[in-house]
Order: sequence, then structure tokens, then C-alpha cells
Amino acid sequence: MASKVVEIVFVMDRSGSMAPCFEGLAAHLDSVVRPLQGFNFEVRMGFVGCQVLKDPDDGGGVYVMHTLGGHGFDPIYQQGGVGGALFTTDGAAFSGALRDLASGLQGDENHLVALDCALDFPFSPLGTTRRVVALFSDERIEDGSVTPNNLLQVDALVNKIMARRILFFGALPMSPALEQLASADGCQVESVAGGAGLAQVDFGKLLGQMAKSI
Repeated sequence: MASKVVEIVFVMDRSGSMAPCFEGLAAHLDSVVRPLQGFNFEVRMGFVGCQVLKDPDDGGGVYVMHTLGGHGFDPIYQQGGVGGALFTTDGAAFSGALRDLASGLQGDENHLVALDCALDFPFSPLGTTRRVVALFSDERIEDGSVTPNNLLQVDALVNKIMARRILFFGALPMSPALEQLASADGCQVESVAGGAGLAQVDFGKLLGQMAKSI
């Protein structure tokens, strides 16, 4: 049976410089949605917004996760599944949620933890669904709060991408870890300049390229 659904999870870095990225995606989502709808796909969108804040008591990292289903890790991993709450077909509502997510940007990033959560989304069955995870950031994977132990898990993430037949699309500064992720079958990577919240990126063109890869 041919795929009839495209489910896209956007992995969003919520550190301090990223406001232009959220606005760019919100303003140009039509660049990816409309071409797919032209091929009679139903397009469902979700996101993982991740920031790592400093614990005021012990100085450690506190992960703050946001999805359409709510805050924290529970919407993704709780028993019984809340897949419907993690995706929407309403582009205007999704753009509004991205803009809301852009408030309170601060802290560091850990792309690998956020990516792992996105790969674990309760996607629809493979037989009827094309699964896509798209990561956007102006920081390299190795930067922020990423630990050496996190980096040791990159091969496991590559294996998960391929086992679940997920198309990984990345728009962030090139680095060894990103090259490693890009070795997964069918993955697409767009190298961008770092440090400016992706303010110079043409999101209409970028999302159009993403739609073609799907």
C-alpha cells in the first residue's frame, strides 16, 4: 500500500539565539506542506523543543522539553500513547505553537537527547506513513550541554533512524557528529553558519528542499 500520510517532527533548539529560526519556520511551513498535499498526502506535524537550564541548587542540567502534547517527557513515553495529541494537520495552529515556543528562549542545547525523543514519537504505521524528523539549530551537535557519553550514542541513533525508516533532515553547522548521523540511509543535511539563530537562512528554500527529499 502506498504511503498516504507524512508525519514530520521538528526538533527545535530553544537556546537564547534561536528566535529567528522559529519565526522562519512558522512563516514558511507552507513551503513543505503544500507540495506534499499536491501529491495527496495528509501532512501531520509535531515538534520537540528542548533547552537545558542550570539547576540553581547543584549547578547541573535541567531538561525542559515541550511538545504539542505538553511539557516534559511524559507525552512521548507514557503508557497508552497520546500520538494524536503530538501531531496536528492544522498549519496555522502549528505555526502559532512554534511562535509560542519561541518565548522564553534561554539556556543550552542538547541535540542528541532531543533527537532521541523525536525518533521515539508514536508515529503511524510504516505501511501508510512516511516518517520525517527535522533538526534545526545554529549550534553544532557537539556544543552546548552534550556530554562525551551522549556522543557515544550517535551510532545507536543512526541505527534507530534506519530501523524505524525515518528520514532525517538536518539544518545546522557541519560537525563530525552530524556527518555520522547523515550516514543513515536517505538522510539529508544542509550545512548552515552557526551563532546567529539562523537569521540568514532562506527558510522558504530550505523547507522546499526538504519537501523534495520526502
